[in-house]
Amino acid sequence: MLTRRTFIKSALASNVALLATPSHALQLALDNNQDKPLLVFADERALNAKEFISQVNDQKENLDLDIGQHFDVLTKFCKESPHGHIAGLTRDSDFFVLEQLAKDHGFYVNYSATHSYDGQTLTHEITAPKEPANLIATALKNAADQWPNWLAKNMHSLPQSHQAMITTKRQLTVPNTQQHNFLVSWSLSASQNS
Repeated sequence: MLTRRTFIKSALASNVALLATPSHALQLALDNNQDKPLLVFADERALNAKEFISQVNDQKENLDLDIGQHFDVLTKFCKESPHGHIAGLTRDSDFFVLEQLAKDHGFYVNYSATHSYDGQTLTHEITAPKEPANLIATALKNAADQWPNWLAKNMHSLPQSHQAMITTKRQLTVPNTQQHNFLVSWSLSASQNS
């Protein structure tokens, strides 16, 4: 019998060429507050993701790689850093692929947020445990068009435990939104970190 998990794995394996797109940033950093290994992904084609990754680390030697090249890096990180933290600002489709691969190693979502522009309206829709969800939503709104920088500087503040989640939304008006992509910020950690 074909299970959902088997179907997804086989679909991913057979469609890597379709899913693997160029210009993704990958960085390995260390969370200064907790000395936890941190693996960060960002879609460098998106202006906001470029701002995000530039705040994580100035070294850009790993840019211009496609997501398919990161499967081994993600797997190795999950095995070698079972108490580590994985975060990103990517397209939704890339987040889906990385999330599915990380689940195989016991890493699950503990925060995600969509960041979308409609005309001059920016909407942040955050899914996280209740208290951090409201705090993050307010902080992103207050950061206005600098929200990618806030995310990069506050990755250590993103939830790293698995609790009941809620979804909250904040909207604001920002100028110059014509070149921004729909992106998802997210955070994964191993279930034993709860």
